[in-house]
Amino acid sequence: MVDGKRTAAFIYHVDATHSEYWLCCPRVTTAHRGVVLADPQTGAIQRLILYATGLTSAMPVSAAGHVLDYGKVSIGGQSYLLPRKSIGYNQSGDREAREEIEYRDYHKFSGDASIVFPSEGTAEK
Repeated sequence: MVDGKRTAAFIYHVDATHSEYWLCCPRVTTAHRGVVLADPQTGAIQRLILYATGLTSAMPVSAAGHVLDYGKVSIGGQSYLLPRKSIGYNQSGDREAREEIEYRDYHKFSGDASIVFPSEGTAEK
């Protein structure tokens, strides 16, 4: 259940060879596993949860994870499924860090331009 709504859960695992999930300082690419929670009717992703796996005592980070929540956002009169909140966590030795990000104030940016070429027989300006 996400926000009181029934969801479909897809469990996955990516080995280190195929992973692009990396941890910092120094940069280490690691395997990860997680769950994708989606609306069973539309397939729209509602939440993504991932955990670093395959961490060893030789690595600077001993645990790491991330949760990303999606929601509908109205931009310029259109509805889009976009990130709403993110929570990241990592542990290095006896230190723990947690980062919370709230995505808001999405805006539509646009620009209008036209190019006009002089027609035959007219002088260029």
